[in-house]
Amino acid sequence: MRLKIALFCPTDFELEALKGVNKDIPISYFTIGYGPPQAAFSTCKILCRYDFDLVLLCGIAGIYKDFDNYKKEIFIASEEIFGDLGRCDDNLIEPIEIKGMSQKRKFYLDKNIKNFLGSSLKEFFITPMVTVSCSSGDYLRSQMIFETTKAPIENMEGASCALVCEHFKVPLIEMRTVSNISGVKDKSQWDIDGALERLSRGIKKLFDILEYD
Repeated sequence: MRLKIALFCPTDFELEALKGVNKDIPISYFTIGYGPPQAAFSTCKILCRYDFDLVLLCGIAGIYKDFDNYKKEIFIASEEIFGDLGRCDDNLIEPIEIKGMSQKRKFYLDKNIKNFLGSSLKEFFITPMVTVSCSSGDYLRSQMIFETTKAPIENMEGASCALVCEHFKVPLIEMRTVSNISGVKDKSQWDIDGALERLSRGIKKLFDILEYD
């Protein structure tokens, strides 16, 4: 029996870039919105209503300055981290600890990669990713987030999807391509079209190796 696969994108324009890239595999497409709360809400609403064997989360993202030589890669998340969940000051993010309560901040996705994609991953760059509530608007914040998490790819949805998928016991694979250096607000320096083209190319490659029967 073929897998029932859902493909999530934060925005309509990302989803449109991916629709129909592989007509041989039945896919259910959803726009889940951007930002951690909307991504969590949409993912929960969808998984309450439908049964899926696999969720693919695909979108564009930022990359931290020291890794900009890798910005034209196609990235798959080995783990997702809530990067600014806690107490923030000028140069530090600390978890909030409450006696008798725990809050999960990190989600490991490497098992899903192994189970569904095997070892044929030479086309992809496997790396940790970080989910933030506020995208980094300057290099100092970018550096703080990276030093806290050691994850070079910044997005606003991945950990939220991972949290909900884990609850519903639905495996998640996340793919990202880079449109900009994190902290650069001048959109004339971004490459959204190039990132969308790489994302489309990446999902085609993923479907080529996906073990979906």
